[in-house]
Amino acid sequence: MQQVLAQKEVPSPCGVLSNVGTCRIEENTIQLQMDEGKTKSQEDDKKWNLTYTATLETSEHQCFYLTAESSEKLIQQVLAYFVVLGLYLGKRLEVIREGAGWMGEWVGSIQDTSVEQVLCWYHLCKRIWESIKALGLAKEERKLLVCTIYGVAKRRGWFGC
Repeated sequence: MQQVLAQKEVPSPCGVLSNVGTCRIEENTIQLQMDEGKTKSQEDDKKWNLTYTATLETSEHQCFYLTAESSEKLIQQVLAYFVVLGLYLGKRLEVIREGAGWMGEWVGSIQDTSVEQVLCWYHLCKRIWESIKALGLAKEERKLLVCTIYGVAKRRGWFGC
């Protein structure tokens, strides 16, 4: 931390670095994408495995892929990258995440920097569909409403990077 604040070069923590950025990130911004994946376990004593992943991408086209066995360990890794990438030296944070509660709580607790949270497109669409299903409309009415909502989103360019 002291090296970062003194603006000295610091080696990156563990993680996979890729110099091929997938999105155009606004200058002085770090984009964090987080996910919690659930897969069927092959172990006899476990039914499911949870995997926690994060992708950090910078406006300098650096991309880091992280994974952990718990949300706590993933958060520790992400925080280490925040320090190394200079988040607390005036950069802003843009978070694209799924709807898991622990993510919202943690991201909401980040202070001393500008943070913007966005629900990922897949989970936003899933929530819209579930909400429309709960209305009790007929199938054709539901389809028409969903197409109308998605059409507005498409016209406004809400389809990712």
